[in-house]
Amino acid sequence: MDMSKYVLIFVAVVMFVTMAFAFASEPPLKIDTKEQKIEKRLDDKLRSIKPGEKIKIWVYLTDKEIFDEASLKKSVSEVRAKFTPRAVERRANRAAMGDSYDFYDIPVSTRYMETLESTGMEIKRKSRWLNAVSGYADKKTIDKISEFSFVAEIKEVPVGRRKPVPDIKPEEGNIPLGMNKTYAGIPDSVVDWYGMAFVQLNIINVPLMHQLGFTGDGVMIALFDTGFKLSHPAFDNTSILNQYDFINDDDDVTDELPTSSQLSHGTAVLSVIAARDDSLLIGSAYNADYIVAKTEVVTEEYLIEEDNWVAAAEWADLLGADIISSSVAYFDWYTYTDLDGATAEITVAAEIAASRGITVVNSAGNERDKDFFWITPPADGEHVIAVGSVTSAGLITTYSSSGPTYDGRIKPDVVAMGSGIYRAIYNTDSYSGGGSGTSYSAPLTAGAAALLLEVYPDWTPDDVMQALKESADRYENPDTLYGYGLYDTYKAAQLMDFEPIPPVLLAVGDS
Repeated sequence: MDMSKYVLIFVAVVMFVTMAFAFASEPPLKIDTKEQKIEKRLDDKLRSIKPGEKIKIWVYLTDKEIFDEASLKKSVSEVRAKFTPRAVERRANRAAMGDSYDFYDIPVSTRYMETLESTGMEIKRKSRWLNAVSGYADKKTIDKISEFSFVAEIKEVPVGRRKPVPDIKPEEGNIPLGMNKTYAGIPDSVVDWYGMAFVQLNIINVPLMHQLGFTGDGVMIALFDTGFKLSHPAFDNTSILNQYDFINDDDDVTDELPTSSQLSHGTAVLSVIAARDDSLLIGSAYNADYIVAKTEVVTEEYLIEEDNWVAAAEWADLLGADIISSSVAYFDWYTYTDLDGATAEITVAAEIAASRGITVVNSAGNERDKDFFWITPPADGEHVIAVGSVTSAGLITTYSSSGPTYDGRIKPDVVAMGSGIYRAIYNTDSYSGGGSGTSYSAPLTAGAAALLLEVYPDWTPDDVMQALKESADRYENPDTLYGYGLYDTYKAAQLMDFEPIPPVLLAVGDS
């Protein structure tokens, strides 16, 4: 391994100082325009494209047409009505600001959007958090947009490309499915109820939490991915409260548009957290409520567009999601120097979500055995729980992305099993082992977070993150491969004097 990469750990520490919840503080009512409005990277690209060829861009605005405190107060008071009662309750219980609303919650100016559309720009997304809109425009239109005084900056919308899932390597230490059947103190009836999923849950001590009655009940989890076959038997008992397709702008996340493989990844990922198919597959938070968003386009290049994720996060905020779980990675666009927790737009959005009281869980990435090597946005966020991947024997997988962040913070935060995962197969209505990648360790961990929030409904995102870290096996000596290590969900739940009821070792659902 190239150890020179690790030298950056010490160099980067002195380069940046990250302030806690930088995005939770009140932004100015108006920001200055950039000296170069059209970002250099976009400007260079515009010099080479054909006349009339359109590019997807972010247009960042200077303000929301609110220029004094009285107008701000009035606008904020009107915003609260747009949030569901569940969202209001979550913010009151867990957000740093409590039951209050701010500049980030106010919508983008309608007049500004209409002005942008008058130039010929085709607006696709609007972000109240970023005070920006995304959409398509050609060079002539972009030049025209740059002349508006309310436009602060114009950038190209970043994209990523999902790589094929990593292969399982025998030397990584996986225990073959079905070979690990003896568990001290746990009856076979309990083990068998989980099917082949027991190992991936037991390694993070989730089954014990289930036996104590904590299954995610009352917690809302937003899961963003490629699409979902919700008719799969894995989800016959799953509570799906809402769904939205941010690719096709409709309410159906189950179609295979734009490609036939669109449902594969999302179905598998959702199953490891949400499934309840007794004796076949049980998810880590099978009793939670779910809202699911189709945010990632799967083409031959595995194209993923960042503005869909941002839009989905704002949607989840309005609906009252307690947790966001996603397995996205933007390593094709950003460089290591961008991994400072404050540069990538998707990371900025994830940090704002955390400031609203939403626990954000994201895969660390599968890049350590490839050229990029590092964790991938939004996993670099200070308040985002970045999850690496280990085998069933607790050994780090070769592909699990490495930290630290560019500003020297430990990442990933924790690890969970992400190799040899048992999950749903979308095109056969069946199940199979062999799933690999941090795409699986993240939802397993989001499920664990849901169990903690069921125990402690007022825990903030930082409380959840800290409890998981303190329960992990490397808490006293973290590193940039395992982070704080393999966590123990039951131990995390006891960190604040939780007194469990006596365990009843029956298969969940028995009486």
